[in-house]
Amino acid sequence: MRTVGFVVFLAVVSTSSVSHARTWYVSQSGTGDMTSISAAMDSAAFGDTVLVAAGVYTDFIDMDDGVTLRSESGPASTVLSGLWTLVRFGWGISGTLEGFTLTGVPYSQVWERGVVECLDAHDVRILGNVITNSGRHGIYCSYCLGMEFGGNTIADAYGDGPFMAIYVEYSWPVAIHHNICTGHRYGIGLETSGGSLDCNDSWDNTFNYWPEQSENPWPWGTNFSEDPRFCARETKDYSLDSCSPCLPGNDPGGAGCGQVGALGQGCASPSPTETESWSSIKALYR
Repeated sequence: MRTVGFVVFLAVVSTSSVSHARTWYVSQSGTGDMTSISAAMDSAAFGDTVLVAAGVYTDFIDMDDGVTLRSESGPASTVLSGLWTLVRFGWGISGTLEGFTLTGVPYSQVWERGVVECLDAHDVRILGNVITNSGRHGIYCSYCLGMEFGGNTIADAYGDGPFMAIYVEYSWPVAIHHNICTGHRYGIGLETSGGSLDCNDSWDNTFNYWPEQSENPWPWGTNFSEDPRFCARETKDYSLDSCSPCLPGNDPGGAGCGQVGALGQGCASPSPTETESWSSIKALYR
């Protein structure tokens, strides 16, 4: 009977802890629980969600264990910008970062720096973010366990450092999937034996993968190296043209990857019929 009672007690405690998880709403208008992300993170507990309204935020975010940081409206309208690393998962920290644009971090000559850093962290998920226009690695991960980096668009670092869109070292296991990595010295750097790579588009980097494997060079499996066909890369619009290989049904080789990157279709190329029709119209006025 004591054993049964103990099991029931654990079940009640477990259910109670889950039921008390709450959502902290961040809005710069003052209509939420907090006006800054860092203040909400200071108040959040394990299992809580910090939900962020659209806007531009300049917080440095030191993640608390077990907290989900998520945008309400997605990366097109929710921006994190600052002068240093923007989001850090430190020693023993788990959690999720989802649905932001992270931009404007200045160039750093320090090799071990990322816009998002995971240092001795575990069970971290970085999903559906745009990371751009910064002078360091997009995602840097060192000595971590059980990581997932999926559905991110990491584009156009600047500076002369050997920066990577995603750089993982001494970490296991790591699942890297459905990311667009472009405009870096290296697209994906995987210095670990415990990683999986699936449905990533690494393109227009000096080197698309590091370390390059001569017996199995990039791309392999469901990964590919194709122009993602951004709608307006020059203005940092990383939504996709209707003919993008990163949209469902368009991926090279018919691998069935579905959506790759953080943003879906945002513009459309003229169809052959439309092009022909326009040519015919112009011909009438010659």
